[in-house]
Amino acid sequence: MTTDGFPRLAEPEAPSEFATPTTRRKARRRTALIHREAVRRLILDTINRTRPGFPCTRVSDNALDMIDYRLGRMIRKFVHEHPTRGKTFAEIL
Repeated sequence: MTTDGFPRLAEPEAPSEFATPTTRRKARRRTALIHREAVRRLILDTINRTRPGFPCTRVSDNALDMIDYRLGRMIRKFVHEHPTRGKTFAEIL
């Protein structure tokens, strides 16, 4: 965990000669918030439709991890900012 309460991103598995103790640790995998294959298809379809000159055929695991991480941060922010009234989580904007 970082000081702001959010988990660290996955650290590289193979430590370099300059690795610090925190980068040598294996990252704990939490439950994914996204369906990785569906997000991968959405990214590739959007790229093919909107950027025809960019022959992208793959999406890195790091990009999917970052999308999952940012979605988790957005959800935590929405919950934090939500007014405490009623029993339904409703307005997020």
